[in-house]
Amino acid sequence: MNFSTWLESRQFRRLIPEAVLTLVPLLKKKGLELTNLYFNDKSSVANFTLFTKLDDPFFPGKMRIGFITAEEANKRGYSSGQGFTSPSPLPDIGERAIYYKIPVTYRRASPCGLV
Repeated sequence: MNFSTWLESRQFRRLIPEAVLTLVPLLKKKGLELTNLYFNDKSSVANFTLFTKLDDPFFPGKMRIGFITAEEANKRGYSSGQGFTSPSPLPDIGERAIYYKIPVTYRRASPCGLV
């Protein structure tokens, strides 16, 4: 099951706050915008773009959701996948983070690959 299907499915609505579910289409749109900018001119996209901060359900404080360029992710030693999720707060920022890599990976099922 892809990420969007899982996140948007009714089965998990009781587990995921509505505030998060409403962000999914906006997150996809922002990913597409940044990816298009990246392909036009890599220097026009910041190494990290904060999308939002939400209350962290597992640790005190906030959790960041944002976009990171593939080059910056590689420099930081993050996984080679499409995104990065920290299991605990990152020492340099004191918060957990979910980063999607720019450029996002395109798939036929999704206009910007965030699936």
